Amino acid sequence: MKYFLILLLTLAILTPRLALAEENEPTAAPSNNQIPDSDEAMKRVQRIKDIVASKVAELNLVEKRGVVATVTETSNTEIKAIDMRGNTVNINVDELTDFNFEEEDFGISDLKPGVLYSFIGLYNKDTESLLARFISQPASIPSYMEGAIANIQEDDFQIKVLNREGETKIVDIETSTHTILIDENGKISKSGFSDLLLGQRVIVVGFDTDDKAISASRLIHFDGIPPTTEVLAKLQNETPTIASGSGNQLEILELEGKE
Repeated sequence: MKYFLILLLTLAILTPRLALAEENEPTAAPSNNQIPDSDEAMKRVQRIKDIVASKVAELNLVEKRGVVATVTETSNTEIKAIDMRGNTVNINVDELTDFNFEEEDFGISDLKPGVLYSFIGLYNKDTESLLARFISQPASIPSYMEGAIANIQEDDFQIKVLNREGETKIVDIETSTHTILIDENGKISKSGFSDLLLGQRVIVVGFDTDDKAISASRLIHFDGIPPTTEVLAKLQNETPTIASGSGNQLEILELEGKE
């Protein structure tokens, strides 16, 4: 009986310790980085990776872009046009293209060659084509001209600009015209009509008042950055003068051979 009591007492002491040891025993935690354990799972993972890589590459090739251009020809799904700088633009349309015109059934076949339209869509850098999402005919389009000052009319606040094609336009400098000067170091400063010089390289942005005149909203002229050689060659055939009370004349800047 004595031995039986000692055995019971020993079991009573050891049992809580055994239970506590079982509770504290570490268990295996599930891994967050489980490796697919079958060929089918590996294939699914690879397909997902390929899809993501394809979408990333596609996004890098496509950007939103708008262009204003004159239509030259059309087909069932393609438009060819010439932009403001004389570059050819390829434009595609699909069932999602929105023709923003008064006529409800207006479509690609209604676009007229020789007419200026605006196109907004997705430009593909690989195919160099624009997938149009919106097509409309703007009420007014700014004109852009780059060239050199061939003549200055001080009394009328006008200059004549000659471009590389040999075309000339009279540019009206208004009180609202924003004029800036850029030097050869790229420094930008405010400028005015009195700072313009014959032979200077200029960029004009404004609105046509007729076929040969622009009302300038912005004019940029350059100091120490000559016109292109094509413009200089045509500029030599001009006779630049300043039409002022004194009738003074200025010679063209000696910039031949420079870009």
